[in-house]
Amino acid sequence: MKTNSLALFFTFSVSLNEWDSKGLLMREKLIYEKLINQNDFDEIYWFTYGEKDLEVYEKLIKEVKLPKNIKVKYKPKQFRGFFGNCLYSFLLPFIHFSTLKKVQVLKTNQMMGSWTAI
Repeated sequence: MKTNSLALFFTFSVSLNEWDSKGLLMREKLIYEKLINQNDFDEIYWFTYGEKDLEVYEKLIKEVKLPKNIKVKYKPKQFRGFFGNCLYSFLLPFIHFSTLKKVQVLKTNQMMGSWTAI
């Protein structure tokens, strides 16, 4: 059975940790939870710029603050700093090709970093 999936590209240099620590996560996740609950998507991938977002994601899953259908693809530690973010933003489609090739919808919320989705 083929899954229907969406990829959300975070704003350039924004991390899941930043969403969580600034209190944005609870608001921002609502639309994606709704899309999952309405069976519009089976899986949603968030492509973030946080090197430590895997740990944040695992904590949020454990605390049941995120559904397991939302999966985080985080920035590898090799891409540190501003120039690392720039390079990662252009290489992300290649680094995460195996995930992106099964995604039907690409989405970004902001212009800053939209080139990655395009």
